[in-house]
Amino acid sequence: MAVAEGIANIRQQNSDLQSVRGQASFAATVASVIAAFFGALISVDLLREEVAKNSAVLIFLGLSLLVLSLVFAMQVSVGARDVDVFVNPEAISYFAANEDFSGEGYRYLAKNFHSCFEQNEKVISDARANLHLALLFGILQIIPWSVLIALVVMNE
Repeated sequence: MAVAEGIANIRQQNSDLQSVRGQASFAATVASVIAAFFGALISVDLLREEVAKNSAVLIFLGLSLLVLSLVFAMQVSVGARDVDVFVNPEAISYFAANEDFSGEGYRYLAKNFHSCFEQNEKVISDARANLHLALLFGILQIIPWSVLIALVVMNE
């Protein structure tokens, strides 16, 4: 029973990590669309000399937030470790060949699953933290872009 539960838990963790990675890809897309939208609104023609002195800092800040968002999203999608689905095949083969499905064999496998489960939870937790940062920086970039648009509009 514990071994079957361990297998089910580790499969669920693998599914959870894949879900977080999909969300990170979506977060990167949203951050890029936000930057593209505001970039389209702020054309080079609108950046006159009066606005240009204040715009460099805002553009740098907006692009920096976009890059941070993409870096954290990439960290989830590419840089994150995989969950460990380690099951010692030698131990299973030994127990099956010797028909030793005693409590000791099950305890060994359950302990192995518990160890994998704890390590996997750390991987998933780190991936979720990076996803949250990617979303935060992606949304925060709206502020400098909006201020830049306001400056452009006020100086028309």
